[in-house]
Amino acid sequence: MKKLVTILLIFTGAQVYGQQLPMHSQYMFNMMNINPAYAGVRNTGSVTVLYRNQWNKFPGAPVTGSVSYDERLNNQNHGLGVQAYFDRIGIENRTGVQGNYSFKADLNNSTLHVGISAGALSYSADFGRTNPFDLGDPSLTSIRRGILPTVGAGILYEREKWYVGFSLPSFFKTRIWNIGESTIEKAGKEAHYYLTTGYIHKIDDDIVLKPSVLVKLVSGTKAQYDLNMNVWIGEKFAIGASYRTGDAILGLAELQLNSRLRFGYAYDHVISEIGNYSRNNHEFMFRFDIENPDKTKARKYF
Repeated sequence: MKKLVTILLIFTGAQVYGQQLPMHSQYMFNMMNINPAYAGVRNTGSVTVLYRNQWNKFPGAPVTGSVSYDERLNNQNHGLGVQAYFDRIGIENRTGVQGNYSFKADLNNSTLHVGISAGALSYSADFGRTNPFDLGDPSLTSIRRGILPTVGAGILYEREKWYVGFSLPSFFKTRIWNIGESTIEKAGKEAHYYLTTGYIHKIDDDIVLKPSVLVKLVSGTKAQYDLNMNVWIGEKFAIGASYRTGDAILGLAELQLNSRLRFGYAYDHVISEIGNYSRNNHEFMFRFDIENPDKTKARKYF
């Protein structure tokens, strides 16, 4: 794996791109990760922790984690959120902090949320970890690093039983050339776009279906779809399954431990070619509601 990375770096001129968006299987339970308009949509203050270990036991495999908090300000039209995160893959490391703001507009039997996000990302790439063939080549022994700005935007439209959202998590792409040197550009046609939609269907007092779809769009590659179905049983337990086109089949489970605390787990069975080396992806989620949901009328199933 290290030799492969070295060869790729040589043929690409050792340029490093600072735009890489983490993947989450449980996106539907904390969409603020991909859409700032989601901040405060549940009408209660919530702390959410996510940890993802992808391609288990594969050298240089992605590891991602985040801690976020969001709330609706005093039942007003303003939502705020903040998120700290890290993302490691191969020789690259990213850590950052993102602030989110959303404005809620009540329409006729529906609600429109408009959100923006801004923050800073610390990026580094340690080329010495590539185990280079030529130990004297400075381009393959240096550490490239920089502090980069992040800006995103999104909208979320919801009615009582369904929602649809669209977001551009990052307006910028960044090239890291040398230590302390970087070039920041508009993302342009290489930008990532997310389209989300979901529906809540109540079969009876104990069983609720929640299908959802996430579409990821970027120029130069095929659109990728996450097709998901979750079944909530008695508002205490949920099981679900997803299919990520060209990549994985997922199993999900959610447990509402009490009125404030929720635990979630997702397992990805990789079906792409990388599955010949590692088929195990694990993702964990913890969410704690700061305020009493019974008093704040927290949104269920979001």
